[in-house]
Amino acid sequence: MNNLKAKFKNLNRAQQCVWIGGIIVVVLFIFNVGKSTFAPNQLSGSYTATINAGFMTSKDTMKFDGNTVTELRKYGKDIKSTYSIDGNNITFKFNDGTVGHAKLSDDRKSFKITSAEGLAALGTGIKYTKDE
Repeated sequence: MNNLKAKFKNLNRAQQCVWIGGIIVVVLFIFNVGKSTFAPNQLSGSYTATINAGFMTSKDTMKFDGNTVTELRKYGKDIKSTYSIDGNNITFKFNDGTVGHAKLSDDRKSFKITSAEGLAALGTGIKYTKDE
């Protein structure tokens, strides 16, 4: 270790800055790779979207717990489904056998429905934001 310190002190100022910059880049790279590797593959809490349908506005809430998601309904029975996450892509599997897809933001605080089958296709383009 002392040998490395001595060699570092023998470098000129520019060379020292290059070495320090290189070390910082390597540490940031390792951090980003580790972050994506160990990122949880589940969401928790509630995400809400505001839906504008002409002259009416309503809110839709999805509550995540483990690998299940429940769409909370004001009127009628709540709808439970399962979901999985691969990177920033969410795949919903509804009880009627249809599938939906969404894109999760990098900070995991929102997602946008990108496609779906059946009646769920009406939700394409809707953005849900995490409730704080």
